[in-house]
Amino acid sequence: MRFRLALLSLLLSATVPALAAALPGWLVEPPVSIVRVSAAGDRLLIARGSELRVLDVASARELSSLDLPGHVRDVRWAGSTAALARVVTSDEEQLVRVDLGPEPVIAELYAAERAGRDRIRIHGIYGQRLVFSSDAGRAFRPDLLTLEPGAARPERLATNPGRVFRWMVDDRGEPRVARAWRPAGDTLRYDWQQRTGNTWYTARSFRLDRASEAILRVDARGWLIARRDEHGSALFWYDPSDRAARPPVWAAEAVSIRSVADTLEAPLPGLIAVEADAPALIATGTDWRARLDALAAQFPGAGPRLTGQAGGRVLWRLAFANRPGEWAVQDASGNARSILAARNGFEPQDGIAREAFDFAARDGLRLNGYVTRKADSPASPGVLLVHGGPWARDRWDFNPEAHYLATLGYTVLQVNFRGSTGYGPAHLMAGRQAWDSGMLDDLVDTVAHAADRDWVAADRVCIMGSSFGGYAALMAAASRAETFRCAVSRAPVTDLVEHVRDIRADGNQRGYYEWRTMVGGNAELYAASPINGAAPRRPVLIGHGASDRVVDIDQSRRYARRFDQETQLLELAGAGHVLRSPEARGRWYLAVRDFLAGQLAP
Repeated sequence: MRFRLALLSLLLSATVPALAAALPGWLVEPPVSIVRVSAAGDRLLIARGSELRVLDVASARELSSLDLPGHVRDVRWAGSTAALARVVTSDEEQLVRVDLGPEPVIAELYAAERAGRDRIRIHGIYGQRLVFSSDAGRAFRPDLLTLEPGAARPERLATNPGRVFRWMVDDRGEPRVARAWRPAGDTLRYDWQQRTGNTWYTARSFRLDRASEAILRVDARGWLIARRDEHGSALFWYDPSDRAARPPVWAAEAVSIRSVADTLEAPLPGLIAVEADAPALIATGTDWRARLDALAAQFPGAGPRLTGQAGGRVLWRLAFANRPGEWAVQDASGNARSILAARNGFEPQDGIAREAFDFAARDGLRLNGYVTRKADSPASPGVLLVHGGPWARDRWDFNPEAHYLATLGYTVLQVNFRGSTGYGPAHLMAGRQAWDSGMLDDLVDTVAHAADRDWVAADRVCIMGSSFGGYAALMAAASRAETFRCAVSRAPVTDLVEHVRDIRADGNQRGYYEWRTMVGGNAELYAASPINGAAPRRPVLIGHGASDRVVDIDQSRRYARRFDQETQLLELAGAGHVLRSPEARGRWYLAVRDFLAGQLAP
């Protein structure tokens, strides 16, 4: 079957109002992404797409609103009447200051040419001094910078000593810790570096294949480290002066520690955010426990995350399995009220439920996943939605893509296959050099498990994903076609050899070694590339942003030219690796909707 371009031309000519009428707004419109509470706890700073708003907490009344020159990726209060934002356009990243008066004024402070990654990272505002890092001078080797009020250009706080890719500062904005990397035989080693004078030395290190670590706090007591290894997760203090780790203050198996709060008065944090199949908060003090109990009574089923506290108020981000998240403000007495929804216009669909499941893969490895479906529709057509990365994970929280597909009558499966993060080093390393083998087998086993539970009709399942998920869809269409009726792939890597070569040419040495460690050398990369394999045995829909800086659109164009009998390519003008604009998202989901309807019909 040869796909022609008539459908694509129709989609590309669709107007924004037409897209809005055809698809739900909560699917295509940008969600609220960032909410910051003011120092007095009386106002909220809200970012949604390119829009910045200020909301009064007591009345929920909007005090001001304006559009910034790009998509807002981070925003902070800079005093009581100003904000600092990092915005991204198609050409550059900018740091801008916004005076939030009756007539807001936007002033650019710093800019860097856009790349296929975040080049600028805000560390904080200390007094009136901004501290941030940027790799605009040397790709993938960020320096730590500071900008004083009124200064024309930033000054350098710390120069990258070599392979540092992340900086940490203390509560005064001074550089305290640098995270670096280096090759270590057939794996990578990550170093925590400490500065003495102008010299950085390695105070602690760990291997990629044995552990993962994150420093959650840096203060006079040392470093508060969350570690995940074969024994589980542990939280402990580390003194870099004598390079000694203190006994764990908290430990658990089969969870990952995401963040902590209220660590300033005692070694044990008062609130620990963890995640396994679903997010959870562990309260170690009575005050936090009382707050969480009150929150659970008022918002049953919510997965709360602390996002700010000031003026006696606590700002919570509430996640739900079956509806978009929201923000709630809780006062000192424990009373909480919802003040802001993450997505506008969402109307719950009766009968659609999202739940976690787990099962054993064919080799015995335990896999966790999520199913979103209409509970009264057994053995319905299914979509296996594969997450990107692959060094990432699916989460319990509401997934707009999965929910939308479920409203169309599909059972949507998601699985944290081997190689996913969040389940410890053994699960991560089980995906090593298994892109075209064990990782695909996990996807097939997920469908078999769902069919055994009567969730899906085994002969009516499509595989769908973006980035790595798009790659997996193409691989499955050729080598696992007995399981899938069709494949939907967005922004896929089709030629791994070329992609890794581009990563190295861009100066991303850490990324290059990570790929070599996890996927292999040229022979393995070549063998695992969809463009070098057999033709897909199932119909394929590919979507790719024409301005994608992470995976070049030529990867999809070359694949579509080679396998034109089976492949339909939709090029999304102006879109990048992530579809941020309503126009691009609308055109893509209209194409997906119509493609699935044609392929999964009885």
